[in-house]
Amino acid sequence: MPFHSFRGYFYQEIGISSDQQTPTVLVHGAGSSLLGWSTTLRHLPGMHTIAVDLPNHGNSAPKEINSIEQSAEDLHSFLTSLDIPQVNLIGFSMGSAIVLQMLLQFPEYIQKAALISFTPQPVLDELDRKDNPQFDWMQVFINKLFNQNLSESQRDKIGDPLFSMNREVLYKDLMNAHRYYPDFSGEKSSTPVLFLSGSDDPFFNKNTEQSMQEHFINRSIKVLPRAGHLLIWEYPDLVKKYLLDFFLKT
Repeated sequence: MPFHSFRGYFYQEIGISSDQQTPTVLVHGAGSSLLGWSTTLRHLPGMHTIAVDLPNHGNSAPKEINSIEQSAEDLHSFLTSLDIPQVNLIGFSMGSAIVLQMLLQFPEYIQKAALISFTPQPVLDELDRKDNPQFDWMQVFINKLFNQNLSESQRDKIGDPLFSMNREVLYKDLMNAHRYYPDFSGEKSSTPVLFLSGSDDPFFNKNTEQSMQEHFINRSIKVLPRAGHLLIWEYPDLVKKYLLDFFLKT
């Protein structure tokens, strides 16, 4: 399970690199790090995975990034600097926004992609009340994040990094995701994309879901009943099955 640091990015690489296998890059969500992916999902059998800490997160270096578009460009620049000719991408939440932008901006670079727990302009009404001293927007966000299916130990593992990080970094992440609206006006994409979501995700914006999915001709859609936003922690084995079926069997 080697960890590396290169060009300001900290990352974990798992599996054997070969010319015959396209590496799969895992892109975490807001306020998180590569540890935001469970061990189950960082170790996908038969796959060469690279889980990154985005700039300003985890052990990666600080960097001025002010939009999803900038994040996508920066991640693409980093991956090409590793001499990786093509990748698969898996994004979670804000990470899915970055993956989506890469699909739109660098389509030839991506073989397949999975977008987990994301729609454009996610429902984040609590951010509008950030400046109200009587309102703890972060606590409201955390409460929405946790589904009843999560155990106490899972809540602690996920919540502790969020509470210990700089609130302004988390707020900036969420605002970047909230303000991001992709341009689907161009030609539809033939890149295979898996959309994976929970039926009870409180951040899901039904008004933007259809236009996103319809842009991708070769799409696969999976909705997990009774799952919330953190379905990668609620049902890691089922998510793992869907990912392996998509990347290895289709």
